[in-house]
Amino acid sequence: NNIVCLYCNLRSSDVNDLYQHIIEIHEFHLDEYINHICIYDRIKLINYIRRQIFHKTCPNCEEIFSNNTDTLSHIEELKHFVPESDNWKLPQYYFSTYENDTLLYICIDVEHRDDDFEEVPEVIPELFNTSCMTSSCLRDLIKK
Repeated sequence: NNIVCLYCNLRSSDVNDLYQHIIEIHEFHLDEYINHICIYDRIKLINYIRRQIFHKTCPNCEEIFSNNTDTLSHIEELKHFVPESDNWKLPQYYFSTYENDTLLYICIDVEHRDDDFEEVPEVIPELFNTSCMTSSCLRDLIKK
């Protein structure tokens, strides 16, 4: 599987090579950062950053740019790799931004700390009012 960088279009078949790329090129230690947050926050963080980058928006200050190059330059120059606000903690970010996101799967599968399972998220009613939940097959699954 090709693992796509969180911030640019680089693809790698090896996660360690990708982490090294993120450290050397983007000057961010993603691997260390995710080890300090619980599994649920990893999911939301990766999905949030992916979505922001897709929309050419800084994940930290949420400034919108006209192209990916300007977005990435801004992020790297100001070290805006992770969001400061709690916007990324919204339940909508439990849903993957990209189908079969290998980096997301790897970040979830990182060796867990004991406190990863202390805080299980509650089902939030707003989650069920989103457009993705209006599909009848999803409603049927939820009812079971």
